[in-house]
Amino acid sequence: MSESAYAPMLCSKFLFLRHLSIALIGAPFHPTYDYLSLSSFFYAAPSLETFNLNVWQRYMKNVSIFADPVDLRQMQELHHHNLRSVSITGFSSAKSLVELTCHVLKSIISLECLTLEAPQSCVRCSDPGNKSGKCSPLALDILMEGHRAVMAVNKYIEPRVPSTVKLHVLEPCSCHAVDRQISCLS
Repeated sequence: MSESAYAPMLCSKFLFLRHLSIALIGAPFHPTYDYLSLSSFFYAAPSLETFNLNVWQRYMKNVSIFADPVDLRQMQELHHHNLRSVSITGFSSAKSLVELTCHVLKSIISLECLTLEAPQSCVRCSDPGNKSGKCSPLALDILMEGHRAVMAVNKYIEPRVPSTVKLHVLEPCSCHAVDRQISCLS
């Protein structure tokens, strides 16, 4: 069984837009919209080459793919021929974000690079300018969501990545190891 998503579509209004960055930081969506509705930007901007999305939320307000793993919704299949690079910072296990990413992989035929960055510290121990050599502290709920995001990528995204697309997954730093006794799905 497959379910189609409703997302208001933008008409081609941004004909010459080549680079688009959207930041939805801690902002809840109206019930009619979710992350998948952002796909309308791809078709409103046919010249788009790069798309960067920052979706960091301290407390995820969206349903996790692990809480509702049944049938991923699909958008109308339209192909985009110019978009080469998509980056999602704050990638989480939100079902509609996984659906958006799957839509990107299916409909952006020119895609060369997909970067998914799980929630993590803003300062990492491996950063060149980090003199302390330690990551900034990370709350347990953010760390757990970071690991759930990586699990969502492994289960739902990686199997759909075409051989022509380079997938980069930025996981939480290894210095933020999760106790093996704590379930990542709790």
